[in-house]
Amino acid sequence: MTAEAILLEAEKSGLCLRLDGELIKISPPRLLTPEFKQVLCANKPALLEALSARERLTAEIKEVVFPEAKLVEVQQVNGAAAVAAMPANEPEPADNGREENPRSTIDLSVRYELENWERQLVALGWPTDRIWNHDFWPHSDNRPRGLASVLQRGDRIQFADNNFAHILKRDGSRQRFPKDE
Repeated sequence: MTAEAILLEAEKSGLCLRLDGELIKISPPRLLTPEFKQVLCANKPALLEALSARERLTAEIKEVVFPEAKLVEVQQVNGAAAVAAMPANEPEPADNGREENPRSTIDLSVRYELENWERQLVALGWPTDRIWNHDFWPHSDNRPRGLASVLQRGDRIQFADNNFAHILKRDGSRQRFPKDE
């Protein structure tokens, strides 16, 4: 198994691996199985190099592609680099107790999944709040709980209809999320 394949498997399992000097930090640790820990230990040198290469790529993307932008996040999503950046001329979000752009606080892989499905969901009559609201609590009639509040990294929307979004959770279980609460 290559280092990139191991990193992809870690992502699918909901794990985030990052460098801290010569250490590999893993979060959340509760998701790390003893079997996967053995794989990580057996491949540590290759993983250190792959993670270091990712850090170099992130720095290069920031310097070359977004020289004036504030780089928010670079992650690998479905095997490809996904970049979130804020243009240099865009003002910082106001700190007024409510996010100006709540999508920016949603995990990048969840945001990617919702962006892929948004057009179809809206065509089926789903209100955008029912898709993008990421607050599980509190929610109200004016601001209903959204798909973003129940999706986690590694979850996939399998299909949607007029009544439900059918979700395959990363642990293999299935969940139906209703269009109307």
